[in-house]
Amino acid sequence: VNLVLITLTGGVLYTGAAVATPAAFFERKCSLLDVLRCLVLSWVGNLLGSLLFAGFILWCDLLDDRSQASFLSIAEKKTSARFDVTFARGIGCNWMVSMAVLLSGQAQDMFGKVVAIYLPISTFVMLGFEHTPANFYLLGMTVEAGDMSFLDILLKNLLPTTLGNLVAGALVVAGSYSYFFGNLGNATISEDTEPFRRLQAQRSMGIESDIEDPET
Repeated sequence: VNLVLITLTGGVLYTGAAVATPAAFFERKCSLLDVLRCLVLSWVGNLLGSLLFAGFILWCDLLDDRSQASFLSIAEKKTSARFDVTFARGIGCNWMVSMAVLLSGQAQDMFGKVVAIYLPISTFVMLGFEHTPANFYLLGMTVEAGDMSFLDILLKNLLPTTLGNLVAGALVVAGSYSYFFGNLGNATISEDTEPFRRLQAQRSMGIESDIEDPET
């Protein structure tokens, strides 16, 4: 639900920025400073928004003791994994989120965007991968309830998750797509593959191709 709201209203999510801004950089549409500025501001903005919303939920007294115990149990599990394990889970998560962002961008109507977002997002949730903004809220609930310290959460979960999300967005998705279909691959891809690249580019923009099949 959150990614649908953010995507359709023009908001910025850190995990989405981790694929969109590197993609723009690889295609020479922005500078490295622009990428870093967007990543930092989106990370801080998402953190503040998540903490404010967590505080609002606690203020509304919507959680019973059982729900708060569940939050604490999940938070303890998320902060008990090794750094490299959490980092890898962050990569897996934003691989899926980045694909959701790309797929929703190709959809031409709201229903298509919702479906495009739902499938990859439900995959990462069911697999138990680590998502930085989601962890902001979940772990923020435990901090504001006084059960854990923010520094402990930052070092044991948020730092490796943030790095893993960035690697997935910038390299696994943005970097690979730019290499195969964009600027990064221009120097290495032979002319024989150019028709396929043009066909993929047109399809990604929702344009019917008039390029003949290279194999015919």
